[in-house]
Amino acid sequence: LIAAVILVFSSFAILISPKTLVVVLGMLITWVVMIRATQDGPIKLGPIEISRKAASMIWLVICGVVAFFLLKSVFFVTVGSASILAILHAWTRDASKHMQTSLVNEEVKSEAFVEMSGTDPVV
Repeated sequence: LIAAVILVFSSFAILISPKTLVVVLGMLITWVVMIRATQDGPIKLGPIEISRKAASMIWLVICGVVAFFLLKSVFFVTVGSASILAILHAWTRDASKHMQTSLVNEEVKSEAFVEMSGTDPVV
């Protein structure tokens, strides 16, 4: 749940900042160009041939570093707000119905043990 909230907050942060939006769109376009360039085989850069898998891994690292530095300003805001929402949810959640189900399941297991073994379970 917290990961989904962080994703939503990060998406809103990306959409609010024009600089971030432009950089993310640029990375998306370069991914499409890289995939199309390696569609027919490896990319040849002089004597070096780079396969699609290697190019994808290299570009993944580059995009990861760019995204880290680009989103570091909103990272703590998104993680902080998601954490606050998760804590509020945990604090206000009514878990009593789950506790009753757990107790009933334990009683059923205990009765099954008595029937199978013929002895009383150790409490």
